[in-house]
Amino acid sequence: QNPSGFVANEVYDNDLTLVNGHSYKNKKSTNTNLALLASHHFNDPFEEPIKYGVNIGENANQLGMGNVLVQRLGDILNGKRTWDKDLKANSVVPTLKTAVAGDITYAIGYRTMVDILEFIKTINFAGMHIFPYSRRKNTVADGLDGHLAPEVIKQRAKILQTLSKEMMNDYQSKYLGSVTECLVEQKKNGYYVGHTSNYLEVAIESENDLTNEVVKVKLETIKNNMLIGRKC
Repeated sequence: QNPSGFVANEVYDNDLTLVNGHSYKNKKSTNTNLALLASHHFNDPFEEPIKYGVNIGENANQLGMGNVLVQRLGDILNGKRTWDKDLKANSVVPTLKTAVAGDITYAIGYRTMVDILEFIKTINFAGMHIFPYSRRKNTVADGLDGHLAPEVIKQRAKILQTLSKEMMNDYQSKYLGSVTECLVEQKKNGYYVGHTSNYLEVAIESENDLTNEVVKVKLETIKNNMLIGRKC
């Protein structure tokens, strides 16, 4: 993992072009680079795994006409390639400016692609913080091409907010029926509300004042994207 890093080309024998993550002391990006590794064990009679890996890189380079390919995760999941116009409209801007939009699934084998996507799914992010871009005059960003209409930004933010709620609901559901400790912070909407050690927000119904107490609760249900617990 490389927070605030940059993706850079690395050229090997026969002009095979791959990438690596670079970081700088006085230069930062808004992206985080993360390398996902897939391991395969080949069976007899095949005994050239390195050659196999090089072949994947060569196929990808060929598709990019000698350049590194970049593809959005959403496009991979939707079974479509990424186009230049998609990258220009994307909220995440690639730091490797020579990378070209395309379809890496043509170069990567089925099992490798499945392993990568399953890992991403397993990460299971609990939610997202969504910050719609707001255009400001006399800024560098204001002079760039490809600005989206406000209604498009609003629509995309709404889609992400819905997805974030679904992700949080899935994450919370894993803890239903479990018993955990909760630091109660305040009374809100008739409940005593606090957080667990893994940042789950929990609402507890109690006749006694629980503010500033650490209490054991059993997580029983989800209501309005918040876990409802019963004091043990």
